[in-house]
Amino acid sequence: DIVTRLDGLPLALELAAARVKLLPPQTMVRRLTAALDLSGDGNRRDLPDRQRTLRGAIAWSYDLLSPKGRELSRRLAVFRGGATLEAIEAVCRAPAADDLLDNLGTLVDHSLVQVLDQDGEEPRYSMLATIREYAAEKLEEGEDAAEIHLRHLLFFRDLAEQAAAHLTSDQQAVWLPKLDRDRDNLRTALERAISTGDAANACPLLSALWRFFHMRGPVREGRALAEQVVTLEGAPPGEHLAALEAAGGLAYWEGDFPAAERHYRRALTLAHSLNDPARLVEALYNLSFPLSFMGDREGADRFLDEAAALAERVGDRPALARILWAKGDAAFFSRDFPTARDQLTAALQALEG
Repeated sequence: DIVTRLDGLPLALELAAARVKLLPPQTMVRRLTAALDLSGDGNRRDLPDRQRTLRGAIAWSYDLLSPKGRELSRRLAVFRGGATLEAIEAVCRAPAADDLLDNLGTLVDHSLVQVLDQDGEEPRYSMLATIREYAAEKLEEGEDAAEIHLRHLLFFRDLAEQAAAHLTSDQQAVWLPKLDRDRDNLRTALERAISTGDAANACPLLSALWRFFHMRGPVREGRALAEQVVTLEGAPPGEHLAALEAAGGLAYWEGDFPAAERHYRRALTLAHSLNDPARLVEALYNLSFPLSFMGDREGADRFLDEAAALAERVGDRPALARILWAKGDAAFFSRDFPTARDQLTAALQALEG
């Protein structure tokens, strides 16, 4: 009777089977039949019959949870692609969340949450898409929806910022996989900041993530998000500057040099207003690259010479070495190979020194 009532749908049957210890099958079929016959959540009239049956089974299973179990279930819907226990504790916590592990275990036992094997890494917990869709509707109905979305955004902004400093270091091989595993969550966090006009979080999150999009791709996806971020208003100038540099970098690596120049020029204008020599050196240095690729070696050299003079004045030797490399780059792309060789040799010596 249960199988017939659930149209033989595997997920619906799994949800029912998970309740056998709680409800004898004879009791279950009566309660399940009553739940499926209701005209509420379980029977949305705009869905095909089999989808309504599955939705009804999910609603029935959800309604049998304790209040705290239902609360955790709908809060978990904020994650995409699963989450670690650390992320769940940070985002889904309640004022008194000592029993979060017990409630998470109940959701796993009842097949509402899956434990994903990570080959020795920390396990991840995930919902099937159909269950997550139902839980997400419940999340949006709650008064705490905005707070849960914000916690999610802040957690993944923090993860991205921790990773950013390591993406160009010898720890790259450790941090890139961490970001890979949470790509869906990172994208969701950035999209949420964009859709709510939250420039104060969108700009630093983009700045922290752009190298990830550059290295892991697709660059086009990262760039599409960056183009939206830089139109937002309300971020502090330094964070808006970093977002413009990120947008310029992604445009550059996609080969759209006019767009890269446009973003880098806006960044340079902001850098002049910040009275921060290091940011100004970086902005001048960045702008040289699209100019080099577009054949404007004179313009590239002009900005690099200004950057070199400023870096020398403040004693920034690593920046001077990078500027020598950029000058060699500009010479190379204009086919001035002797100058390129000299500048790149000087850059190498400076870096080795």
